Amino acid sequence: MARLTRPMRRLLTGAACAAAALALAGCGTMRMPWSGASAQERAAACGETSFAVYFEPESAALASGAETIIQQGVGPLETCRAAGGELVRATVRAYPDEAMLDGPDATRLVYARTEAVVAALVGAGLPPTQVVGYDHRANPTAVMSIMRRQAEVKLEMR
Repeated sequence: MARLTRPMRRLLTGAACAAAALALAGCGTMRMPWSGASAQERAAACGETSFAVYFEPESAALASGAETIIQQGVGPLETCRAAGGELVRATVRAYPDEAMLDGPDATRLVYARTEAVVAALVGAGLPPTQVVGYDHRANPTAVMSIMRRQAEVKLEMR
């Protein structure tokens, strides 16, 4: 085996120390490419959130300020995405005015309101394949206890 000279040993020792210092310095500030947000970070940023969107009386037109409410309502999705999460599903459940709880006019109004909110959510950046509308009559007890002229929006994230 060849014997290293003193200058060569110093050079190799210095290079090894410099490489170790760079590696250790990078550990505290950089994430490795295969590491993302931890499950705890994702769980804290993602989850379920909901908000209500209101309409003009007997109309599918969104009330003034509804676009702002939608933008604020989908805000947590960006935080979730930044933590490595994603939108699982957005559900929309629209309701008729109190004066028209049932009948074909109420059904048409509910569907038109649902479509208006779905379009606004897609316009706010949600993927259209993950936005689902539901008929308000699927949950009749909730209909009696809420304010009318609204749509409930629920975002499910993971």
